[in-house]
Amino acid sequence: MFSLADPPRSAVHDDERVARIVVAPLDYDLTIDELLTSRLTQIYASGLSVIRRGASEKEILAVVDRLLAADGVNGLVGAAVLDAVEIRRCGAPAKHFSVYDTEEPGIEYHADVAGTFDRALMAASRSGWTKEMKRRRSALRDVLTGRLLLADTRAALIDVLRAAGI
Repeated sequence: MFSLADPPRSAVHDDERVARIVVAPLDYDLTIDELLTSRLTQIYASGLSVIRRGASEKEILAVVDRLLAADGVNGLVGAAVLDAVEIRRCGAPAKHFSVYDTEEPGIEYHADVAGTFDRALMAASRSGWTKEMKRRRSALRDVLTGRLLLADTRAALIDVLRAAGI
């Protein structure tokens, strides 16, 4: 249940806290103060990385350092912290997103959010499916925005993640 690691490790249960670290400008537009839905597109290809409850400070900082080293990134914004069930229920009663334990070198407490596909809609209309993916990304952005904890330094991020149960 909810593990894609090989061999399977501990599943991501509904009540488990996960955190998506947010950087600017890739994830967040500081001029309009908003999470970007365009970044959430990767949810349908490679998944959206999140840190799981229990991650060590070393693991968290390794993720932060990797994100901050990316081309065009100019700062840390914070993290969206929520229970996995909040992601899974986005779009209920339909299941639009899943959260799976996945392998990431050097990070034991890692998971990915993956978008689900509506095969009937995909087969019926490419433009209809494109609009539906946009709608789903916007709904997920709204959920993440409501759980965004601001932290513009590494130390502040560790503090807010620990206070939020990561």
